[in-house]
Amino acid sequence: MEHQYIELGYIIGKGGAGVRGIFLNTQRKHKSGNRTSSKTLCVVGNKKGVIGYGYASGGADKMRAKDKSLTVAKKSIFKFNRGSGSWETSDAKEEHSLPFKVEGKVGAVRVILIPAPKGTGIVASKELKKVIQLAGIEDVYCNVRGSLKNRLGATKALIKALDKTTRMRG
Repeated sequence: MEHQYIELGYIIGKGGAGVRGIFLNTQRKHKSGNRTSSKTLCVVGNKKGVIGYGYASGGADKMRAKDKSLTVAKKSIFKFNRGSGSWETSDAKEEHSLPFKVEGKVGAVRVILIPAPKGTGIVASKELKKVIQLAGIEDVYCNVRGSLKNRLGATKALIKALDKTTRMRG
């Protein structure tokens, strides 16, 4: 099983320039000063149709948040169906894409996954591409409706869309 951390937070450097980081740092006011907490999002997969994700807070300790999200991700693993759903693909036995078009929605973010012919690759944003690669999908079109700045919502919607491949349509 491999794991990846999704870049959620934003670290401000010198001169106001910033860099994306895996920790989402938040602060709340207390009478003794500001209390910080760190959150991380971890995705686990085996590149063969098994995936899971974990989102956890570790309080002020960043490494605790990192370890906690990995543990939660390993506990939420599920298997989904892969296939060759594109009408342009001749060999239907290879499992390089999805069996059909699926859609996942979390909050205001909607992720639509469309099967692609062999050799197309993953057409998605950088962070969603990490998740799709961990899932073991080689060829797919990924369409995001809503804000992609909300990476947590986009990742959750992507996982929800993959989970819909195991359910019957009705």
